[in-house]
Amino acid sequence: MVACGFLTALAQTLPLNRTGKRSLTLVCGCLTVLAVLRPLLGLRGIDLRDLLPPPETADPAAVASAQAENEALLRELIRSQTEELLTGRARQLGADLSFRVELRRDEAAGLDVPWSVEIRGTADEDSRSALAAFLRDEIGIPPERQRWVGP
Repeated sequence: MVACGFLTALAQTLPLNRTGKRSLTLVCGCLTVLAVLRPLLGLRGIDLRDLLPPPETADPAAVASAQAENEALLRELIRSQTEELLTGRARQLGADLSFRVELRRDEAAGLDVPWSVEIRGTADEDSRSALAAFLRDEIGIPPERQRWVGP
C-alpha cells in the first residue's frame, strides 16, 4: 500500500502533458485499489456445503425418511394440481363439478401420475363429453377409469 502511494507520488513528478498525467494517475489509482482489495479477494466465503455433513456420513434412515417425505409431498402436489386443473376446466365448460384424482406409480417416468378420477356434480351432456375427452387426451385417464357420480 505504501509502495503504491510512493509510486503515485513519483509518477506525478514526471514531466508529462495533462492527458498523460491523468492517464498515469488513473493507472496508479487502479493499482492502489487493487492493493487495498487484494486481502479481501483472498478471503474465502462461507460455503453452505461446509456446514452440511458429507453424504457418506449422512444417516441412511434419515435419508430414506426425507426421500419418502419428498415423494409424499410430490404425490400430493400432483394430485392437487390435477384436481385444480380439472375444476378450472369444468368451470370453463359451465359445469359445477368436484374431482378426486387417484395416482399410480409410473415406473418409466419414475413418479406418480393420475390414474383414475371420481367426478361429482352436475353437468350437461356436452360438458361431460368435453371433459371426458380432456381427461383422456390431456390427463391420460381413459373413459373406463373416469367414474361419474351423480349430484
